[in-house]
Amino acid sequence: MQRQDSISVSVLTEDLKPLLVKQFSQRGMRFAEFCWNARVKAIQEGRYFGIIENDEIAATSFISDIDSGGGNLVVSTKPKYRNMGYGKAVVARATEWCFEHEIRPIYLVAEGNKPSVKLAEGLGFETMSEEIVVSSYSGVNV
Repeated sequence: MQRQDSISVSVLTEDLKPLLVKQFSQRGMRFAEFCWNARVKAIQEGRYFGIIENDEIAATSFISDIDSGGGNLVVSTKPKYRNMGYGKAVVARATEWCFEHEIRPIYLVAEGNKPSVKLAEGLGFETMSEEIVVSSYSGVNV
């Protein structure tokens, strides 16, 4: 694994739209455009970060929602770039952005997602609460 401080994390800008759309286009162009539109505000506000390797986006993290002084961090790393410290590096940069803007970084993760839990813990995040989700998909009638 590379040292986190030696990994180059960039603020992703609108001129990288072709790379971002390409990243999501495997699931169709409508999906790719939906993803772009969902992220464009974060990109315009400078709260979308990534690592570019071999003309593709290897990992990203952004602050998706900001509400009541907290910002939800989202991370994605392409499978071939996992276990290289990229996810940790982009989440660290997104966390720094939150602190710079006096926003509490919030890292939501499913308990069973052990790699993501390990990443969060490695950056000093602590479990503050657990969530119970009730939906019609759970097989429970509400």
